[in-house]
Amino acid sequence: MLRCSLLTLSALALPVAAQDPIRLSVQPARSPQPALKFQLLPEIRDLKPGNAALLYQRAHSPEWYDVFRRSPDYPKVSEWIELPLDKLPVDRVNALLPRQMLTEVDTAARRASCDWDLTARVRRDGFAMMLPEMQCFREFATLLMLRARLEMRAGTLPAAIFSLQTGLGMARHIAEGPTLIHGLVGAAIANNMLGQIEELVQQDGATNLYWALTDLPRPFVDMRRPLQAEKLMFESMVPGIRAAWKDPQLGPLPAEKLNRELARVGTLLSIGDFSNRVYIAVAAARIYPEAKKYLIDQGYPAARADALPVIQVALMYSLAMYDVTYDDFYRWTNLPYWEAQPGLMRAEKQLARAKQKIVHEGGIPVAEWLMPAVRKVLEARVRVERRIAALRCIEALRLHAADNQGAFPAKLADVKIAPIPIDPATGKSFEYRLEDYRALLIGPGFAGERTGIRYELTLRSKS
Repeated sequence: MLRCSLLTLSALALPVAAQDPIRLSVQPARSPQPALKFQLLPEIRDLKPGNAALLYQRAHSPEWYDVFRRSPDYPKVSEWIELPLDKLPVDRVNALLPRQMLTEVDTAARRASCDWDLTARVRRDGFAMMLPEMQCFREFATLLMLRARLEMRAGTLPAAIFSLQTGLGMARHIAEGPTLIHGLVGAAIANNMLGQIEELVQQDGATNLYWALTDLPRPFVDMRRPLQAEKLMFESMVPGIRAAWKDPQLGPLPAEKLNRELARVGTLLSIGDFSNRVYIAVAAARIYPEAKKYLIDQGYPAARADALPVIQVALMYSLAMYDVTYDDFYRWTNLPYWEAQPGLMRAEKQLARAKQKIVHEGGIPVAEWLMPAVRKVLEARVRVERRIAALRCIEALRLHAADNQGAFPAKLADVKIAPIPIDPATGKSFEYRLEDYRALLIGPGFAGERTGIRYELTLRSKS
């Protein structure tokens, strides 16, 4: 069961390992008529009124879900996803797939709205909020991929596109949830669906999806709401401290309320000995002169500041530093990754210096320990963007080959039939070259990491 903790979030946001090359064998293909005959997200004409969240939860019905999980073939699902299509055990897959459950997911992905009704829980529970449904959504995604592979195996490519459309629609809905875990799970599911599109475009007679990919929203997963909710999670732990900042007339918090909020912070940090009041008192006293000066410099009346307990002043200062630090990261998040990355890395260095200062000068390390890994979160988002852009390049290469005797271009700039997207991670063109009858399409790793994306493409004639 997932908890909205910083530990869980850090695990989800870790960089992925360097990938092996993705080898695709494709055929030349022109655009369908009309160009958007097939789309990868439900159109407005496909949407019906209602809240998708209710239908996703209906799909969790034990009558369907538990029967599926009790199947002796249930442990095989992940293995089947990795099998070549011609090795897929069709009869066993057909017997395993919970059709009624997936029909509910299909319907949910085509609802006009998705309200998870979790914001009030974020305010109430903060980082302790449980998200037991997340594992179910990962399983829905795996089953949709398996169904799409079964449809590809049967040659019913429009049906496979419908299944992947459901998966991408569900990924968008999940990412609308008010936690970073929602955003990261949505991004992971979107990435998995895009991996199956790579399988789809290799099928004989596969339609060209350049314009369908181009029509996808950018960014595909919007982390704005989850990042804003992350800040709300901490505020839910110290409402009295926030109120004291906003209204100096409130004066000192009642001792019981101050102790309760301090205990929440100590439990959340889980560092040092924050259950020891002497430890806390010493940490607060060491930072008190700087903290009180900051309050007064920010317009807090000096006489009011003098009347506050030392621990309250230290907590108010820590909350203020959390706000400053959070905005130092958040202000970059709506820029393209390649523009935001230098600013985010500077903010990370500043945060590292602040951690060292806490060690040497004291204080309650709220920002220093509770800031999420914002750059890693944005890298999860841009991996989806990069994969979409790379698939657009691949489909543009198939368009070019269809008009040029089944040949890849010598360079990407030679493709004139459709715009070639830049790599969203770098702001530059993808690396491209021909090598031993293959076309290589490469996106380098992120700063300081070995991650990256590399496609090796071969062209085959239409059968």
